[in-house]
Amino acid sequence: MMHQWLVFIRYLTAISWGLIFIFFILLNTCFAHELNENRASLVLRNDTSLSVILYINIGQALQKTLAPQRDQFEFIGFLSSLNEIEFSKQWLLATRKLESQIHVLPKSGQSFKLSALNWGDPKVAQRHLQESTMRAVIEKNKHLHSEPYEVKFQINNPTPISSVTLDIPEALQPMTIVSNRIKQTHTSTGKNKTVIDF
Repeated sequence: MMHQWLVFIRYLTAISWGLIFIFFILLNTCFAHELNENRASLVLRNDTSLSVILYINIGQALQKTLAPQRDQFEFIGFLSSLNEIEFSKQWLLATRKLESQIHVLPKSGQSFKLSALNWGDPKVAQRHLQESTMRAVIEKNKHLHSEPYEVKFQINNPTPISSVTLDIPEALQPMTIVSNRIKQTHTSTGKNKTVIDF
């Protein structure tokens, strides 16, 4: 009976290690197509409303903003270990600094006013950093890889927007910018087919 119990435990242990191995293979596969550089998505709606989403490497952005002279891996580890109040202070300092350096300019005149600017919850941002740090430790390297962190804002202008210049801080560079204009097509009653031009 005891022998059967030991065989059963060894069997469960082998299965557990097998599942852990498969988990890490899947984890590496999931992050194989991760963020290589920061991206921005600009979508113009109704000619006067521009939605912007930045997909950024938040760890890199924080390090370049708060401590450019420090090693990125070390600094992200430091931020990850802070208590909630201390991290929130650092987060506010960094996001306000970055925010002050993001400008969207029309063809002429002053920078558009950015509204509904959303950097997300500091707790979520810190958890994002902690996961990146943990992954780097598991993989035994100092290359912090993470999924993109989203920052959103809106521009509402009284007159149509035809062209903008995006001026971003160095901490968010390099960046790939994708822009598009929303086009609406209406269907008529009794009309079965609608042609949509791209």
